[in-house]
Amino acid sequence: MRGSGDDIFRAPESGEKDLVDKIKNRRKKLELYQSESHKMKSLMMNSAGVRSDLVTGNGMALNPIWATFPTRCVKPITSVEEMREKLDYFSKTDDVMVVRYHQNNCTACNAVDKVFEMLCHQAATRTPGLKFYDVNRNDVPDLTKGLVRFPQIKGYSGGQWADIDFKPPTAFREELYAAVEKEVKRLKNEGKPVTALQAEEMYFSGAGPAMLEVTEEQLMKFYCKAQVRLHNYWRQVSMRRTWFYRKFIEPEVEERVMDEWRARSVFGEKVVYGPQPSDEFA
Repeated sequence: MRGSGDDIFRAPESGEKDLVDKIKNRRKKLELYQSESHKMKSLMMNSAGVRSDLVTGNGMALNPIWATFPTRCVKPITSVEEMREKLDYFSKTDDVMVVRYHQNNCTACNAVDKVFEMLCHQAATRTPGLKFYDVNRNDVPDLTKGLVRFPQIKGYSGGQWADIDFKPPTAFREELYAAVEKEVKRLKNEGKPVTALQAEEMYFSGAGPAMLEVTEEQLMKFYCKAQVRLHNYWRQVSMRRTWFYRKFIEPEVEERVMDEWRARSVFGEKVVYGPQPSDEFA
């Protein structure tokens, strides 16, 4: 990790091409982080690359905060009925739903919105089974009754919810806080006071690439787990066998036959079923 907070706002010392190549290679290998320091280095490299106006090979800016798209990819959920339909659909299908909960006048929500939008556009080609939705607390308060903090990202698949984290590591955030604080003091000394909202925006502009990286990693983990769970062969067999039995076999069995089988010992065990006669009974 770098020593002082000044370095965050300084252009990287290595050449642009080297930095882009490093980022490309790291993404191409898809290797997991070997340690916390490696993760920090990765996040810092990504942020440094963005601050010097670098772009990736596909020509799209790395920082989601500064990226704009001509079309809106994330679909809003506007009513409880609509959410009910979505839950019903996603509990039976292979697709996976990701929902962003947010509210108006919230800088963090706006930053997460940008990250979410970029991931949605990425998923259109990479993982088409991922469907992105957002819920606004001010528009549909009934859907956010139990939620205390905003923003939040939750994944839903096969009847199970999971939280998806988007916060960069604590060490990264602290370093960025210190850098923003230093920059705010410098501007104040130059006679350009910075409002709290502007300072918040400065922080999220710096944290954007790291948020994108963390959210993408967490989202892919959740998606892979969901797919493994959904495509578990023996679970599918068991579910279909149960369904077939309940649908065709169970209704045909007479009550008398069922009672007989219930009272019959299958593996030679003692059957305890119904009232037991006392020991004196002859």
